[in-house]
This record gives sequence, structure tokens and C-alpha cells, in this order.
Amino acid sequence: MLKALIFKEWLKIRWAALISFAVFLLFMIKMTLNMSYAIRILGANNFWYDIITRGVLFFDDLLYIPVLTGAVIAAFQFFPEISENRLKLTLHLPLRENAILMYMTAMGSVTVLLVTAISLAVLSQITVLYFPTQVLNAVLLTTAPWLIAGLVSYFSTITIFVEPIWIKRVFFIAVSYLFISELLGPERYNVFTYTLFPFLFIALFFSVSVLFPGHRFRKGVLK
Repeated sequence: MLKALIFKEWLKIRWAALISFAVFLLFMIKMTLNMSYAIRILGANNFWYDIITRGVLFFDDLLYIPVLTGAVIAAFQFFPEISENRLKLTLHLPLRENAILMYMTAMGSVTVLLVTAISLAVLSQITVLYFPTQVLNAVLLTTAPWLIAGLVSYFSTITIFVEPIWIKRVFFIAVSYLFISELLGPERYNVFTYTLFPFLFIALFFSVSVLFPGHRFRKGVLK
């Protein structure tokens, strides 16, 4: 039963994952072309000055991609369940209700994590071609909050889809927006060096947020 459930979730999100990864690659190709153009036009010294001294993010085009990846994968996974009234049937499978939701979200969140992590690994390889290790470390510390934001976006989108009560849905949209906005700004290197783990700890609460609207959805609670 569990293997069938996981396979069903993969069938729903596989194209979203592939498309998201393709978008990542397209943006990184664009980033690499922009870097090559800047080096030719500005000169290597001026380009390094912008990156090293002025702190210009050469990868800022990737800022919103993890968030969009999380939202798209969540939409592919749960929108059909809600629009076609399949979720309530799924929650009545011979597994515990919370276990079903956790298995479903685990499959999606692992997919989001893999897509973003592999994409950031590609970004790391591009970085070491142009810069020393110190810049690579700064890139990883700067993009880590974006990866967390992608996971929060995934869990938040699911919670918003599943939540049957509109006022609670609006409240959760506001909370998610404020938290993700904090993770995505300001656009400077190493902003979250000392606060990354507290933000990660808070983000963990979003991973269980779907359990509460999931319970209300199964019971048919509308207010």
C-alpha cells in the first residue's frame, strides 16, 4: 500500500520536477552567459571588483526559482486531489490519516529538495570555474535560505490548498508570505550566517502545518 501511494505521488509530480530543473538550468545558462559577457566588456578586474568588493550577486536571477519550484510541485501534487475530490478518498486508505499526509508531503518535499540541491550543486561547479573557494562558501551560505524558502513554499502551498476554511487560509497565506520574504532578502552575501539555523528550526513547523487542515478536510469541517 505504501509503495503504491509513493509511486502515485511520483507520477503526479515527475513532470513538475523535470520542468523545474529545466528552468533552473536555463537560468544558470543565462547567468553564465552574462558573466562571460561582463568579463569581456568590463574586464576581469572590474568584474571581480563588483563581485568581491561591492558584493554583487552574480546569481540573483535564481532568487525566486526554489520558491516557485516548491509551489509548482505542491500544485501538481495536490490540486488534482482537491479539484477532483480525491483527497478525502485517499485519506480513507487503510493507513493512519496523519501517516498518509506525511508520506505524501515527504515524497514531494524530498523531490523539491533534490531538484534545488542538484541545481545548487551545478551552480557550485560554475562558481569554482570563476572564483576561489571563499566565494563558493559565500554562495552556499547565501543560497541556503533560498532552499529553505523552497521547502516552506511547498508546505505552505499544500496547506493553503487543503485548508477548507477561508479565513484560516488567508491567515496562513499572510504568515507564509512574511516568512518567505525574510528568507529571500536582502540580496547580499552571508546575511544569514548567524541566523540560518533559527530560521531552519522555525521552517520545520511548516512541515506539519498540513496535518491540521488535513484533519478538518477529512471531517468536512467548514467553519
